[in-house]
Amino acid sequence: MRCIICGKEKENSLFSAEHILPDAIGGCLTIENVCKDCNDYLGRKVDCGLTEDFLVKLARYTHKIPNKQREIISPFLHLREEATNRRVDFIIDKKTGEPKKPYVYPSPTQFDEKTGTLNFSLDEKDRNKAKDIVRKYAKRNNLPTPTEKDLQAMLNDATVCSERPLLSEKIEFNPYAVGKGMLKIVYEMAYYWLRDCYLSDPVAEEFRRYLLNEDVSEPQIKGSLCVGLDVYKKLPQNLCKDSSHAAFLMRDGNILFVVARVFDCYEMRACISENAAKYELEDDDMPCIILDAASHVKQEGRRNDFWFV
Repeated sequence: MRCIICGKEKENSLFSAEHILPDAIGGCLTIENVCKDCNDYLGRKVDCGLTEDFLVKLARYTHKIPNKQREIISPFLHLREEATNRRVDFIIDKKTGEPKKPYVYPSPTQFDEKTGTLNFSLDEKDRNKAKDIVRKYAKRNNLPTPTEKDLQAMLNDATVCSERPLLSEKIEFNPYAVGKGMLKIVYEMAYYWLRDCYLSDPVAEEFRRYLLNEDVSEPQIKGSLCVGLDVYKKLPQNLCKDSSHAAFLMRDGNILFVVARVFDCYEMRACISENAAKYELEDDDMPCIILDAASHVKQEGRRNDFWFV
């Protein structure tokens, strides 16, 4: 069997099912023509740029899509309280995804060297451990060890700073990493629809070269990445939900494009061939697929099966 990523002929036992849309985001569409080495590489170096994106993780949490351990994962990893910049954990029930009360990490707010007074901020959950937390902090920072009397006075004088603090999250966006993950989906969808005859297409060769290059800079592939839902106004709105992924093939003259969408986060439109005539596809024969990431329901067909614009 020939791998559609590295192009090498290998024994069938060296191949494994490749998720066109990553399993981590509820993708249930697979192909078999990817060797285990390339499958592993794509997961570590290509898919992760998409699956670790904040908007994608937020959508995954919103639609309660679990990981392989059947746990819901919080997308909020760098929460801070606005007023104090204290680190905060967004704790959820990993089975249901329902949020619990946030946890504020212990942190000093002020130390007066003249009086030796240390103001300390703790979560209410840590009240019973407050004395040990302050002792450990003082020891690590070479501060005077507070007496039991001082610690008890601290607890007696403790007040609630904020019951509902305003929180913020640091978000980073890497368009090249997200784009590479989306282009992998585009390439594999092209193969899924056009099969082996697509592998010799010059554009397919450029896709493979780019995917195997660990550099995530801009590829030599005609396309555009957009943030948002249904940028091209081509998807059947009665079938698309926020929890859906979708892809379809379209033709513009002798150019074939694949448009791929992940949740309501990103859409990628990329040229997959500059020789559309080779594939003998009519406009009404263009394929489309819609996958519900939450339920794994797949709807697949041709343009006339469920299309309207």
